Amino acid sequence: MSQQVFEVLRNTLPLIDANLSIDGQHGLELIPVFRSVLGNQHGGRTVVVAERVSDLSESSVNNYRLERSSHEKFNLSLSGTEKVVIDHLKVDLGFLRGGAADFELNVISFINVPLIGEGRGLTAEQKALVRQSNLMIVYLIFCENRGTCLLPAKNAYICESYNHFGFVLADEGLFNGFIIERLGAGQHNLVDVFTSTEIANEMFNDGLMALCWGITPWVYMITSHEGGLPLFFPMEVSPICSGDYIFSGVVGEVSVIPGTALINWDTENIGCWPRLQLVGEGNAIQLDLYVVRTVDENSGDFVPVPFFNFRRKFKSIDESKPILSCDIFDGN
Repeated sequence: MSQQVFEVLRNTLPLIDANLSIDGQHGLELIPVFRSVLGNQHGGRTVVVAERVSDLSESSVNNYRLERSSHEKFNLSLSGTEKVVIDHLKVDLGFLRGGAADFELNVISFINVPLIGEGRGLTAEQKALVRQSNLMIVYLIFCENRGTCLLPAKNAYICESYNHFGFVLADEGLFNGFIIERLGAGQHNLVDVFTSTEIANEMFNDGLMALCWGITPWVYMITSHEGGLPLFFPMEVSPICSGDYIFSGVVGEVSVIPGTALINWDTENIGCWPRLQLVGEGNAIQLDLYVVRTVDENSGDFVPVPFFNFRRKFKSIDESKPILSCDIFDGN
């Protein structure tokens, strides 16, 4: 990926009448690139990502499940001297300057819905809360080659709502087997067990779990992603907190288990959780939390978009150092 521009908005309203504005020697051209892909989907938190790539396979949009997306294409010929901006947002796409080029502009939009929102039996109140948690994502992908195809990543983002109990990364079979061995079969409150006994430390030392607790209740995206590959998040953003975990070398895929599931853990019915391939090499897992924030100009409220990435690394650690407290609003 050549370059990327990343903007977080409180809602989609600034995009409804926004255009791609091309100001060059032949005058000003306005292209309504958002109107058709947004339709009537006027939602809450919105992310706009603009990228310049050689072809679609390089775009970070491939990190998403795009079964329910809108996709429109535009052909552009630029001399390299034009000023190209997203008006209303005042976002300058400076990566398009510097030389004459033809582009296929792919505009892709979709709504990232927390997994809980895809379940059945939700009350009207719960459905309303899910709608407030949805994240609208709009991509403007400037491809130097036309007619190329998307290439879905092996680990699409998991989007889910978590409370302060966070989540656990583990191989379900190994995790559950240890619980049976130490506590016996049946139902157990593992939150109480982990906070009142040494069992959690034993599991850390045996490399059976990476636990993340004490996070701000919010909707998070989670993936396992190699360094150097195109990420959804801006490249210059640094983690606000990190955890290091000893982790078993035999585990190649982990389940992302919500921490609330630990309260009534049933060894005979452990549920079915989303899974991710564990990328990288090494004896440990590094779990990083990234946050991009914007400020609502009217209310002054901060609007965070948080994202976890984890991968194997070679680390010289004698014990796991989990994330046990992290506030995504901290520092604001």
